[in-house]
Amino acid sequence: MNDTTRSGSINGQDLVIKGTGFSLNKTDVSVEVDGVPCAVSESTFTQVKCRLQKKTTQSANLTSNSGTPLNTYISGSGFFYQRYSIGSISPQTITKFKDLLDTNKINVSTLQDSYVSGELKTENVFGEYYGEVWKGYFMPTVTGNHKFRGIADDAFALYLSTAVYGSTISFVNATPIAYTNSTQATTIYPNYYQVDYTTSESAYISLEAGKQYYMEVYHLNGGSGGKFSLSV
Repeated sequence: MNDTTRSGSINGQDLVIKGTGFSLNKTDVSVEVDGVPCAVSESTFTQVKCRLQKKTTQSANLTSNSGTPLNTYISGSGFFYQRYSIGSISPQTITKFKDLLDTNKINVSTLQDSYVSGELKTENVFGEYYGEVWKGYFMPTVTGNHKFRGIADDAFALYLSTAVYGSTISFVNATPIAYTNSTQATTIYPNYYQVDYTTSESAYISLEAGKQYYMEVYHLNGGSGGKFSLSV
């Protein structure tokens, strides 16, 4: 086999490996990405295609210069995502939810899902009383001022560090750059340019293209359905 190029991304997307000498029988081919089997759907003499799967355990760590381990990401892209039931949390606020996560006091039995997510968005599919968190890096494609806007039912908070990848990062007791504490008008979603809470959008933040800025996003939903989306 002569493997020359690779393309692919995150959970649910296809990874394509190009080269020469692959088996024409896909059952003869096996692929793993960061220790996770990639389901082979096609194999020709010059190409193998497989579907990337969710990584449920972290086999390695990224480390900041503070020595604190961070989570890893398949293919180097996506956000580490977790969703918890918050029915037993009181008060049911992002401040309380984040504090339980920051101090490792969250009840692990309330964890509903954990994977690498390719988007900062949740549709109305998870029912009532849940909290979500995304952790990862935002890498601008252009240098200049950036404004972040969030839309949530019920509430969200966005934290962004202007320290680049590898720097000490902590959002304990930090102030979010954008947030809401209650449901935004249903007429707003998904129009990012309508703002019914001024705090739902950040100030302009100067960022450099190609640099990785650490960010955390929290979304909380109470009774009835919920949804969330973030734009920049």
